[in-house]
Amino acid sequence: MKKLIATMLLLSLLLMCQSLGAQETELDGAITRLWSTGPDEKIEQVLITCSESNVPAVATRASFHLSCLRALKDSANAEPILAQLEIAAQNETEKATIKTLREMLQARANKLPDSFQQKISLDFKDVDLAVVAQIIAKQSNTNIVVHSKIKKLISITLTEATIAQALDLICEMTDLRYENRNGVFVILPMQEDSKNYVKSSYRLSSLSPTKAIKLLELHASPETGGNAPANFADNSGKTEPDLPPGVTTKVDDNKIIFEGEPEAVARYRSFIESADLKDRAHKISFRVWQLNPGSSLDIAAFAALDENERGKVAKIVSAPAIIALPNKQSRIAVDNADSEKTDPPKESLDYSISCRFNDTDSPDHLSISFEIQVYGTSVIHGKPLKTTKAYNTRIKVKRNEWVMLPFYQGANLVYLETQATSHTD
Repeated sequence: MKKLIATMLLLSLLLMCQSLGAQETELDGAITRLWSTGPDEKIEQVLITCSESNVPAVATRASFHLSCLRALKDSANAEPILAQLEIAAQNETEKATIKTLREMLQARANKLPDSFQQKISLDFKDVDLAVVAQIIAKQSNTNIVVHSKIKKLISITLTEATIAQALDLICEMTDLRYENRNGVFVILPMQEDSKNYVKSSYRLSSLSPTKAIKLLELHASPETGGNAPANFADNSGKTEPDLPPGVTTKVDDNKIIFEGEPEAVARYRSFIESADLKDRAHKISFRVWQLNPGSSLDIAAFAALDENERGKVAKIVSAPAIIALPNKQSRIAVDNADSEKTDPPKESLDYSISCRFNDTDSPDHLSISFEIQVYGTSVIHGKPLKTTKAYNTRIKVKRNEWVMLPFYQGANLVYLETQATSHTD
């Protein structure tokens, strides 16, 4: 009997070893095909199956290559996958594979599209380069832009040249160059070492490259003014962007490359250095001021008053605060309802405030976007009416200083005061 049990155990172990060996062989084959021929459904299915293996070494190895496969299949959204792989890399082999994957994705991004082999004919004399680029972009159905610092007129005659040949010739004639920036071809100055044109890089430590580029684009764009009531002082249309124009950015591995005028590049770099600090929580404090009946000070006049003078013409009806992280939406809702029935009736209002803050190129200032809603019962001509009002605005605030915002225009004016302080202070 003992011999029978021992025989069965040996047979079971042999079968397990054979099964494990077959699984590892299948995994090895899938990985080899992935890196030699590229991803396909069969390879993906093998990696998914092996990633669920009861053998930790097999599951871990399969999961790693499955993530690589998904990055290759969706290169536009590969950056978060790459960032996670780099954090979880367990050995030098995996680190080398990630580096190879980045190089493959970069090479794929730099590859000229098939449309660049289309033929085009051009005949221009003393025409703005930006206009010529726009025409080429339209004919090739490709995004082509000219750096904002380039102001050149060109004369060119071409017959049945490819798009690629046309761009190469234009850049050669004008001492320029072009690069593929994630599918957007940017015509850039050539003089990288010029006193008026510099190239600088910054290696990210917390932000992903995708999020860093999005932050830079957001703060380099003009912001449409808030939709506050017309008589409020902040309803001023478009505001100046936090970052200056004329700087181009691109990703190289985990670095952001900046190119442009020295002063502008320095501001971009300072901005991203400040934004790259990990999890810097800030406390956003609010004070809701309600003007006394009969008081009609506009926001500028009210903001100019000191605390004692404000207390004579208004009262603080609420003072909430929230803790927020960079570029994370935070929201607070405040029930300010007054259930007391009066004659004439009073306003009874609730409100919510959402905010999202980001750093600016100045270490002492933050850029905060607000979305404000006021809802409840208004009193208009002595009659209570249900109301919902909403507006949004973006302002630049100095840390630890109070800033006044419009809030609500009803029977009594209501202003919102806000302050941002570091949560570690």
